[in-house]
Amino acid sequence: MLGSLDGEWGRALAMSLAALLETEDHPEVVREGLRALGRIGTPDALQALQRAAAGGNPRLSRPQQLLAIESLGVAGAPAAVILRTLAQGGDREITESATRALEALPA
Repeated sequence: MLGSLDGEWGRALAMSLAALLETEDHPEVVREGLRALGRIGTPDALQALQRAAAGGNPRLSRPQQLLAIESLGVAGAPAAVILRTLAQGGDREITESATRALEALPA
C-alpha cells in the first residue's frame, strides 16, 4: 500500500509516515515509508527525510539513512537545499550519497 502513495494521495499522510519511522521495526515497512515520503515531497515529508538522512532517528540503520537521501533525490528540486547541506557534511558516505542525488536532479 505504501508503494502507491505519492504527492496527490499522500499529502495528508506525510506526518503519519514520519511518526511511523520513529516506531516501526520492520525494515520493509521503513523502506517503503521512506520512499513514499520522497514521492509525496511536501515540506513535512522533506523534513522527515532530512531527519532520517542526518541520523536524527537512531532506529534507522545506515542503509536506511542512505535510502532517505535517495528519497530526497526523488522529491526533486524542493529537496535540493537539504541535499546540498548533507553534501557538505563530514561523513563520507552521506556526502557522496547526497552529491549523487544532487547530480541526478533535473537542471
